[in-house]
Amino acid sequence: AREVPSRPQRERRRAATRAGRWLIGLTVVVAAVAVTAGFALFDSPEPGPAAPRLAWFYRPPSDGTPPARIASRHAELILTGRSDIDYKSRLQAAGWRGDVWLYVEQPFTSAPLDGPCGTFWNRTDLWDNQVAWNHREGVAGSNDFCRFVDRHEDWMLHWPDGQRVTRDYGDQLQYVMNPGAAKWREFFAGRVEWALERWNYDAVFLDDVWSDTEPRGTFREYPTDKAYQQAVIGFIEHLRKRLPGVRIIGNAERPEGYSRVLDGWMYEAFAGHWSNELQPADEIVELWELAERDADDGKDIFLVAQGERADEERIAFTYAAYLMVAHPNVSFRYTHSDSYSEFWDSPQLRLPLGGPTGDRRAVGEDVWRREFESGTAVVNLSDDAAEIDLGRDYQTHAGEPVRVLQ
Repeated sequence: AREVPSRPQRERRRAATRAGRWLIGLTVVVAAVAVTAGFALFDSPEPGPAAPRLAWFYRPPSDGTPPARIASRHAELILTGRSDIDYKSRLQAAGWRGDVWLYVEQPFTSAPLDGPCGTFWNRTDLWDNQVAWNHREGVAGSNDFCRFVDRHEDWMLHWPDGQRVTRDYGDQLQYVMNPGAAKWREFFAGRVEWALERWNYDAVFLDDVWSDTEPRGTFREYPTDKAYQQAVIGFIEHLRKRLPGVRIIGNAERPEGYSRVLDGWMYEAFAGHWSNELQPADEIVELWELAERDADDGKDIFLVAQGERADEERIAFTYAAYLMVAHPNVSFRYTHSDSYSEFWDSPQLRLPLGGPTGDRRAVGEDVWRREFESGTAVVNLSDDAAEIDLGRDYQTHAGEPVRVLQ
């Protein structure tokens, strides 16, 4: 069968001159406003609590970070299925008191590489991140895809030539499912309901809530993006009816298309875009506006910036962009898609700015500023130089005095 690409091909954008910085503790402040940049500065000798709400997902840390640190430094938590039940308990014992979101793939289910009724030889070959999660090690045909899904051709998406849409992923073959199939919707909702109750999760996180079908190929069932999106909206609405009172959010390519049927959303390439590029200024502003509207409506927003661990300028820029919409319902993470199980820390993320005291405001062409209880934040979204007189003296996180950014 033909395969859907494992990652959508994204348009590459120029990023060589987009070095990010936040008035948050950079040692070199002069270069910060010369290009796309961000800063966070403080002025109080006894600053308030740190501003950021940080998010952790999707698995326990693989780098030895203790549960107490994850519990104390984060405000949002997404974990994966029964595999993470023990870790969830350890976090709660270490002080976690918030809800825990259950990670579920929205478009995929999985079968063995040797066919729908083949064999998974190890328990961990089949992941808990999708709803066909059961199998018996070494027993052909024992997996859920074979037992419940394979015979329902209409539950799956197909290429124009009639072949099922699949991709190899780890030790499994993932099938792309039809969000418009009524009985598939019911099967999915029933499995999620069971998992919430048996595994004691609080809410649902749907991954890979697509909008654009073209990068993945043309689906026979949905010749247009609009047709596919409408089917996904119906899928989510059905899930909500089956799970009344349960919050449901999604990792959406275009969150504006699904926001009305979700209780929040994740944007996985905010400010720090894919391929080590930066998100264009107009897209950042559009996301700000959507995040502000939805956060005020009580929705949970996850803004995830992609980058390299040691890139302090990029951390500063993406964190500055986040601070423009910092809110009790908006969380942030700076990471890399290959390193989600690593805890990345930075002095910039620990700067105790306190809470925001007003909204963001423009102080130049694509230059924005926002005041906090114990400091200020500035971000330059453009590629052009800008000089900002802050009006009084501030300090970087390194203790350097600054008044004018240039």
